Amino acid sequence: MTAADRLDILEQIGRYSYAVDAFDGDEFAARFTEDGVFERRAIGSDGPYEVIEGRAALRRWILGLLETLPEGVMTRHHQRATVFEELSADAASTRTMLLLTSIAPGDRHPRTVSSGVYRDEWRRTDEGWRIARRVADMDRPAPDAARG
Repeated sequence: MTAADRLDILEQIGRYSYAVDAFDGDEFAARFTEDGVFERRAIGSDGPYEVIEGRAALRRWILGLLETLPEGVMTRHHQRATVFEELSADAASTRTMLLLTSIAPGDRHPRTVSSGVYRDEWRRTDEGWRIARRVADMDRPAPDAARG
């Protein structure tokens, strides 16, 4: 893996954040491979509480999140401190810290909504580096299934 490969992966991580904040379903899904997987796991859990597979499902998922936000609320998806754990010519794995903030009309300051660590498996594709699997290890318990 070259320095250019590392920069491309870091570029994809940045584009992911901007796509999430804009609720741009096409741009968000394009950060993943066609069969890409996104998982969310709660702190202390053995498995995911949510799994989304494939670009079409990822696109629908991010657009669905937009519908859950109250009007006027803005989010910011902060990713930083990316480390490369495994590197080869066609695959890589990284870890990246996550902080999600939001601000509503009338708020003086953003508030922290969530935090955690992304563990990513990357694959080189004809489109460039894309996420094959993203596991979000969230620093909170799983949502109550009865409340949604």
